[in-house]
Amino acid sequence: MKDNLGVEILKKTCSFLITMLFLLVGYPAMAMDTGSFGIETDYLAFRIGESGSYLITGWYAKDNIKYSLTYAAIDVTKEHETHENADSESNIIAFRVDCYRNDDLKGLWFGGAVVYEQQELVYNNKTGKINSISAGITCGYSFYVSDNFYIAPYVNALAPIGKHECVIDGKTFKNASWSLEPVIKIGVQF
Repeated sequence: MKDNLGVEILKKTCSFLITMLFLLVGYPAMAMDTGSFGIETDYLAFRIGESGSYLITGWYAKDNIKYSLTYAAIDVTKEHETHENADSESNIIAFRVDCYRNDDLKGLWFGGAVVYEQQELVYNNKTGKINSISAGITCGYSFYVSDNFYIAPYVNALAPIGKHECVIDGKTFKNASWSLEPVIKIGVQF
């Protein structure tokens, strides 16, 4: 699917915000030793998306609390499409707060997430959009492979808030009333 101007602006804005999170929060935190920061991606996002799909997260942590801002652009493959006979592309912004059991950000954690998703669907050569906000809980476990490199499987349990459907060419497309999403984060802590 072709991106429109609004989606391009959204992509650039999110990339800018993640860069600003790194520069304005992460770098001074490292210089003053007042916290830690890092970047990560989701292995499974690349499995469900066509070539060119991506997901990037910037995060800052103080003590045992980690704040994450994520942007993703995913052109969903046919095998992973949830809307029958439609093609979809999603642009996602997520904010997550995770609470670890200890200050080193290792091991078990629980958290909460708020997700904004702009989904563009194509059905019978006609386009429709679903813009939704979801909120939910997260739970995972961080395994550090080295001092700075980690893998963290976790799960999101999300429920949409408000309207989450559209009609294209007389057919109604609706997102699920809740979702359970597995994630495998791969990241670097600076």
